[in-house]
Amino acid sequence: MDPFFEEFERLFSDALGGRFDSSGWLSDRILWSVYQEENVIFVVADVPGGVDREDIAIRCTGRTASLRVSHPYAGEWSVSLPTTVETSPVSTRYSNGVLELVFEKAPTVTVE
Repeated sequence: MDPFFEEFERLFSDALGGRFDSSGWLSDRILWSVYQEENVIFVVADVPGGVDREDIAIRCTGRTASLRVSHPYAGEWSVSLPTTVETSPVSTRYSNGVLELVFEKAPTVTVE
């Protein structure tokens, strides 16, 4: 397993303290991990069990990424980003309840 996901899984387990619903997830929460490299921001979201990709809408306002889930856990969740990004992700992947988004950092404007 990738070291990043091992750490993510450990943090997830510690944060929840063993309090799971019957599907193994807390159904009212999205668990986020955000990290950055030189030109991109990575956003990883653990989505509650039973959510299909077609039930997820992704929105980004530049400093905030949001997920709207329509079924079976209707709701909207957001996470703040460490810097302004382009509003459309350059890549998305959803597998086994883990949504991975990659955003390019927005160009910085220098005022002289």
